[in-house]
Amino acid sequence: MPAIFSARLFLFGFYLWIIPFVAAIPLFQLLSDHRIVFKGIMGVVMTLTTAVLWTRFLKKIPAVSVKEAVQVSLLWMTMSIVPDLFAFILGFNMEVSVYFSEIAVSYLVIPILLITSALQVKNT
Repeated sequence: MPAIFSARLFLFGFYLWIIPFVAAIPLFQLLSDHRIVFKGIMGVVMTLTTAVLWTRFLKKIPAVSVKEAVQVSLLWMTMSIVPDLFAFILGFNMEVSVYFSEIAVSYLVIPILLITSALQVKNT
């Protein structure tokens, strides 16, 4: 496994899941009357959390390849979706199709940010 894979990487992956999850708790009341506002806020929270954590993670990494960015993206997405499945599908009885269409789709911001940043570094 490449040197980029470390306990720190997994810790940041955990933060990437838990920060938006906890941020959503006080906002759940918006779901009934202001669903679009809730989704917009959570999209911003997810994007900001991903950007901040990836930037902080990269401070201790000399360089990251596009391949590594893809691998980290897949890892972090998995680390976010798996606990969500337990929370939303088992805990809140959400339909699997609803989870993937309304929540899991937001995790696509992870590969978008990580891979485009790696491409930018590669092209400079």
